[in-house]
Amino acid sequence: MFRYITRKKFDFLLLLGAIIIGVYWTSLKTGVSFSNFIKGFPSAGEFFVSMLPPNFTILPKLLPRIIETIKIALAAIIFAALIALPLSFLAAKNTSPSLVVYRIVRIILNFLRSVLIYLFITFLIIFAILITERKFLLQN
Repeated sequence: MFRYITRKKFDFLLLLGAIIIGVYWTSLKTGVSFSNFIKGFPSAGEFFVSMLPPNFTILPKLLPRIIETIKIALAAIIFAALIALPLSFLAAKNTSPSLVVYRIVRIILNFLRSVLIYLFITFLIIFAILITERKFLLQN
């Protein structure tokens, strides 16, 4: 009569419950409501419609800045590769001089990997603020 749930289902339900509680708690702390989120969709549509058709007359002004951005990105990639190569040997168990060095370097690398996600989240938050604040979108 009584059905046992599998460990996989239990883990899924636990994670789903934690997500629902987290979203609810966050909405209480930030003052965001689901109805305001839904009300913001027309503003998002207006924002995307305002980008069409694209204005290519400003491209000559933007081209030097685009090239500068690409140069900065390439410099960052080269710098990151120069740092990552020696750290990768220290983060490997078979080439690390000790277990302490191995663990410390692994913690540092895990932290550095998570920085990118926080950067994306920051950009998404800024984008969401720009969409919800119509006064920024409707300025000419």
